Amino acid sequence: MTKIRVYELARDLNMTNKALLDKLEELCIEGKGHLSSLEYTEVKQIKRNIFGKTHKESLDTLVKPSVIRRRIPIIPDWEIFEKEVRNLLTQQGWAVTPEHILGPKKVDAYAEKTTDFMQKKKIAIECKYYEKPLSKSEVVTIVVDYLPLIQNNYVDTLLIVTSNGLSPAAVTYAKDTEGIVHIKFLELLYSSIDFSNYVQGIRAQYTMDELPVLYTYQSAKDIENSHILDVAEHILDWTESEDEQPLAIFGGYGIGKSTLAKRLAYVLAKRHMLDSQKRIPIMIGLDDVTSDQSLDGLLGRHFTSFATVPNFNFHIFLQLNNRGRFVIILDGFDEMKKTMSWESLQYNFTQFNKLIGKNTKVILLGRPTAFISEAEYIEAIQGKRSIGGTLKQIPGWPEYKEYRLLRFELKQIKEYVQKYKTTKIFQGQKPHQINRFYNILERYKKHKLLDLASRPVQLKMLLQILPHYKGSLDIFTETILYSEFVELIIRRDLKKRARSAYNLKERRLFASKLAFWMWQNDATLEISVSSIPDDIFKGFERKDVHIDAVKRDLISGCFLEKKPPEGLYLPHRSFLEFLVADWLVRLVERKDENLLEIPFVSPEIIAFFNELVGKKNVLEWRDWLRRISKNRAIEEQCVELFKETCKYYNIRVTSTLLNELRHIKPQKKKENSIDELKASEDLDNYPIKKRKQKKMPHRLGGVTKKKNLRGVKC
Repeated sequence: MTKIRVYELARDLNMTNKALLDKLEELCIEGKGHLSSLEYTEVKQIKRNIFGKTHKESLDTLVKPSVIRRRIPIIPDWEIFEKEVRNLLTQQGWAVTPEHILGPKKVDAYAEKTTDFMQKKKIAIECKYYEKPLSKSEVVTIVVDYLPLIQNNYVDTLLIVTSNGLSPAAVTYAKDTEGIVHIKFLELLYSSIDFSNYVQGIRAQYTMDELPVLYTYQSAKDIENSHILDVAEHILDWTESEDEQPLAIFGGYGIGKSTLAKRLAYVLAKRHMLDSQKRIPIMIGLDDVTSDQSLDGLLGRHFTSFATVPNFNFHIFLQLNNRGRFVIILDGFDEMKKTMSWESLQYNFTQFNKLIGKNTKVILLGRPTAFISEAEYIEAIQGKRSIGGTLKQIPGWPEYKEYRLLRFELKQIKEYVQKYKTTKIFQGQKPHQINRFYNILERYKKHKLLDLASRPVQLKMLLQILPHYKGSLDIFTETILYSEFVELIIRRDLKKRARSAYNLKERRLFASKLAFWMWQNDATLEISVSSIPDDIFKGFERKDVHIDAVKRDLISGCFLEKKPPEGLYLPHRSFLEFLVADWLVRLVERKDENLLEIPFVSPEIIAFFNELVGKKNVLEWRDWLRRISKNRAIEEQCVELFKETCKYYNIRVTSTLLNELRHIKPQKKKENSIDELKASEDLDNYPIKKRKQKKMPHRLGGVTKKKNLRGVKC
């Protein structure tokens, strides 16, 4: 039941403190002063004696003190308020004792803490759960009551914690009175977890790779297909609004999702550093989530790996989040474990959804290819599930507001190029190819280079490659872009070395092998050197060279960037996908049986692989797969990759062959049917143009007819 101070009850009853104390003495309620607390039963006894009414309606009307006129949204009642205050102080390292007797007085709570140089600090805590700010007279009354404890060294400080603060006059009085400290509950809550280092880390992360100089506004479309010119400014305005609906930002690879996330976090961090009441950006990369991930585990790992957050507490974090303290940015939900089942992905989304509620701001970013069906997308993003053919809203599941990032338009590309010319990266480079590229931008609106440059990641690569590229820009493709960029970085490193045991080709081969191992083991874009197994270095040994020297040479000169003390990382996922495709080509060329058990491959890996592998290798691969499949079934991922590659090169592949590879028994053939496999072999020896003219026998009603083939089917 609720308690009330004597002087508060006197005010409610329109009595003087002395008159009420006399009444207490008359009712044999002894040992009370005007600051003493009265139990509910004592208040009820006093009211009954004064008013002579005992029914519940009278008591509800007359007993209820003004302190609790209504339920305050901050804390339900004063008892919970005091408990929360004690818990927060305990979280900050104080040893708190509730309702402690100090000398002649019983205080709400007493706390001790050993500070630097083994100094013990002692405080008395007075909690005030009032609907309005405390007046100066109320604060003076409290101070006078506690002053003897300070003067007699029972405590060093009186800490007054209020639900709604002090009046201006009371604030001035508290500041001018020695030994008195006032803090609002929300301020105490905010100070429980120190995010200052974290916010600094957010700012520092953005300044890498000259992002503050190169950043060019990004555009998007919402679910209603409305064009948003500057999506970052649009979202920043949303963070200041009362709109609580979470956002889902979709975009293909290299479109600038992570750049947008860093930009938002950077601007929000700057705002918070100027005004501590502004929301704190929390940016969490999801690329290292490899299985079912609880929210407390995800946050705990993040706040110990990215930037240490002292006194982090999961439950206090959720409380702060529900009070509008953060903007939470979850970047790369598509980069979670590639072979994750829908059930695991679904579970992870339920964990993310715990961050969404009243006063919260949550942003989710990723590729839409994370969902392999429309049903998965509708459930995860719209919170709806098909039941009996009708979409039903899932109880408690939020609906995200969707945006789709757009590629750069010509105006944005030109702006980026001009900014690039001012960076350190550009200094010392020969500008003639960039000038040529710029001329293409001016003259041709449909040049292939413009399509490549429309993705921000590829645009930056182009600008670094062009000063060194001697080939024709007219045949420049996406695969050439990545191949040239990888070799450019390796060549730069080789120039720094007086002597190296490995050439460019070998270093690229090692980078591809390492990337494939990372992909195969669901590693993130970042690994530690010590985690790389010795098998990766097989085939690169040198006579009379210790294996440690081999490792040091290859690792220090491979394409991956270094992150002290022993980290290696790829700056973007598309580099990993290109190198994986490059290694798959090596496996095809070698007829390596490891190819038969390849892991999940993304559409981007397939696209790179198709352009790298070459038709001749695919034809030889097909014959090799046929021979191998006689003794073992080929894994589905390998069959699908083979099927997609044959489609790319217009190589006819039949269902009979695919079933042979999978060890699926074919259905009984019709009499007089043609051997489809033999027909496909014959066709592969003809150029595409001649295939259309190739005549093949066709049985219809027992009569052999001639039929022209329309292209090559897959």
